[in-house]
Amino acid sequence: NIPCIASERGDVLHPVQADLSDHYILVVFPGVSISTKDVYGKVTFSQRKEKLTDIIQLPLHQWKTHLTNDFEKYIFQKYPLVEKLKYLMYANGAIYSSMSGSGSAIYGIFKEKPPLEQYKNYQYFVNRPVF
Repeated sequence: NIPCIASERGDVLHPVQADLSDHYILVVFPGVSISTKDVYGKVTFSQRKEKLTDIIQLPLHQWKTHLTNDFEKYIFQKYPLVEKLKYLMYANGAIYSSMSGSGSAIYGIFKEKPPLEQYKNYQYFVNRPVF
């Protein structure tokens, strides 16, 4: 129950200071299977000026303009439904939303409990983090 940044293959965890305990996190799986191996060969990774550890220290509402997932551009072009879910979360009040890793799950961080009826056609999980 400690927030971490994963590196390497996702198996090396680095604890960070981030308190989202008064927010809800919604994860939605749209049913799209994506091969991480295949996607890595098709994505151009950006050279970031800001460190992830610095970005997550910003107020949550600023993450939208500073925290991006390089896989999204390729995945959204290939699977428009995945992109639609991200913007559905924003339309339903998410403060921040992104694709998880190389996809295809989308998560959103909400101040209030999200309207789950919007996601009834998908597999989803919603919870309040306990850190």
